[in-house]
Amino acid sequence: AAQIKLTAGGGVSSPHSPVDVTTFSVEELRAAVGAAESWGTYVTAHAFSDEAVRRSIEAGVKVIEHGFLMSEETAQLIAEKNIWLSLQPLPEGLRLGFPEGSVQRHGADEVWPGIDRTYQFAKKYNIKTAWGTDVLFSQALAQQQGAILASL
Repeated sequence: AAQIKLTAGGGVSSPHSPVDVTTFSVEELRAAVGAAESWGTYVTAHAFSDEAVRRSIEAGVKVIEHGFLMSEETAQLIAEKNIWLSLQPLPEGLRLGFPEGSVQRHGADEVWPGIDRTYQFAKKYNIKTAWGTDVLFSQALAQQQGAILASL
């Protein structure tokens, strides 16, 4: 593998893992980082919440994916540690594509206000950024998701 991606916290698309959940301890994340390093690679962490991002940083991950609920202090720490931030924006069309009242829509609405703020942190602290997506494609939504991603 080129790298290992861990879900250090919950996500928007998952109906069983809310965005504020922290899924690994620092020790567990550190074990993954050690294993990756022994193979000459690194760990990237899917993390929205401040706690999930902080644990990931403490464990030695090299990339944080999303980070939309992190504090300004945590953003400063990302810059100080020279960690990459892969923002993976949540476009409005994708957010509104989740049915109202669904767990996914609730998660999308929760992270939505933090997206612009996180971009501002990245600019303010000169954080290294990457672009990508972890949209979970489904055959039923493929055409809509493809159009949304192309609009970015």
